[in-house]
Amino acid sequence: MRNPDSDAQELELRELCDRYPEFSREEFEADDVWFEVLLGEGMLGKDQGYTPEHFKGRIVAVYKKQVVAIGHDETTIRIKLSKEYDTHPGRFVLRLVRASSPAQKAAALSTSVSCLVGFVLVCVVCVAAISALGKKANATFSKIGSRVSFAPCQVEMPWKKSSHS
Repeated sequence: MRNPDSDAQELELRELCDRYPEFSREEFEADDVWFEVLLGEGMLGKDQGYTPEHFKGRIVAVYKKQVVAIGHDETTIRIKLSKEYDTHPGRFVLRLVRASSPAQKAAALSTSVSCLVGFVLVCVVCVAAISALGKKANATFSKIGSRVSFAPCQVEMPWKKSSHS
């Protein structure tokens, strides 16, 4: 049985996505890079009085190169920030910060490698299928392939869900 609160939040999130225009991918990526660099250096949020311990095991939200929220529920954070900053809920960079033990770093690396291997495998299968189908299939794939993009694995973008699903 689904949680009615979750259903209400999902509906509210979709309404916010429809209310605000799409955001600049460049601004989002700049915040994402800023987040990763400062997190890696142990400097994330230092200018705001945070220590690395504040973030461990929690979701951190970044907007315009500032930590704007810390919490445990991505949907709640997106809704709150979208209303507070009057912008599309997908514009905020949200990442779960895990403890940085050697075992967790190894697991993260393993997951990244698995994602890369999976992506390469999909590419190999597509190329094999195209070769088998001949020139006509190759021309068709070229048209389709220009609209396909690869997103990093384990990154959910709930604001991209169709409002008709």
